[in-house]
Amino acid sequence: MPADTVALPDTAKVAATAAAAPPEALLADTTVHFTTHDPTGYDTLAHPRRERRYLGLLGGRAIVVWLSVGDSLVGGSWYYRTGQQPHERQLTFRRRRGGQVLLAEEIKPTLPTDADTITAEWQLRWPLGRVLAGQRRAAAGAGRQAVALREDYSQAVPYELLRLTAHSNNHCDVAPNSQQYYSSEFVRVLSADSLRLARWQAPPLAARRDSVQHWLQSESCQQTSLSTDVTLNDYGLLSYTVWRSSYYYGAHPEHDQEGFIVDLRTGEEWLAEELLRPGTERALLKLLARHLRHDYPEMTEGDNWNWKGVPPLPSSFTLTPTGLCAGYGDYALAAYSASYANTTTISYAELRPLVRPGTPLARMLRARGL
Repeated sequence: MPADTVALPDTAKVAATAAAAPPEALLADTTVHFTTHDPTGYDTLAHPRRERRYLGLLGGRAIVVWLSVGDSLVGGSWYYRTGQQPHERQLTFRRRRGGQVLLAEEIKPTLPTDADTITAEWQLRWPLGRVLAGQRRAAAGAGRQAVALREDYSQAVPYELLRLTAHSNNHCDVAPNSQQYYSSEFVRVLSADSLRLARWQAPPLAARRDSVQHWLQSESCQQTSLSTDVTLNDYGLLSYTVWRSSYYYGAHPEHDQEGFIVDLRTGEEWLAEELLRPGTERALLKLLARHLRHDYPEMTEGDNWNWKGVPPLPSSFTLTPTGLCAGYGDYALAAYSASYANTTTISYAELRPLVRPGTPLARMLRARGL
């Protein structure tokens, strides 16, 4: 496929439709305007978000740190490289003062009504360079650990996230004079690997504008936003989720998610069932049921969950530093009012007996000592 027609999997259908469909007559008031902002406040083409990867030591132990950098520090995450403590910890911008920046290390809540818990603070030199030095201090107590990091993309790929938003005032019977928009976040690979990974590389801006413009001209009553969340970029694997929110001027928006797992060595996509041993689906569903019950203890089967015994297979699987993450769309597990209960993660230690030998996932677990 020519490079100028390649799109991320969730938007490939849009580009293909634009190429195959005949030109459509436009209404007089349907001029498409492209902007560098997103109505929901996400990132922009004018200010791409660069993801910077650092390897180094925290208190003498090997760690990986990802920092999202735009005009200023946005945030990031970190995790140990060994299998003993694989959990990913979130880092959020707190304040910048002089030659230093302070990040808060947070634990995300299980319930949307709970607040984030700050467990530690990271103090690093500003501006961020290829070499970082600082310290991690526990939020409670006087414990301090030295942080020493260097920017490094071995077994990973450098990338940035960009967003293109287009809007027009199309005629819509259910919502007259409404503004229609299509906003899509996409990955730009920033290395020599971009040719081998062309299937996963977003098309040039001009081609993307053409496909979005066609979508706006053919879909008169819809607002759509796509967001990309890279969940793993390490051990020769790239995994990410495309979150889709669509609004048809009904009672509420519709949401869904689709996950992708890519072998960076070959550019090949791997499905979850290809990474697991044949005949392990039932064991996988039992693990999903156990984790969903644990992650959302307020939900009960029969009253809140739409499933009993075992849940359905997810619409999305991604790899994370912690484990295999399963994601569901609206109504797959519960009523819309409980749509926050839509993801769970199976740790790699639990998943290990189900993993098929010789796969990229088995390769990663072996490298991590699992």
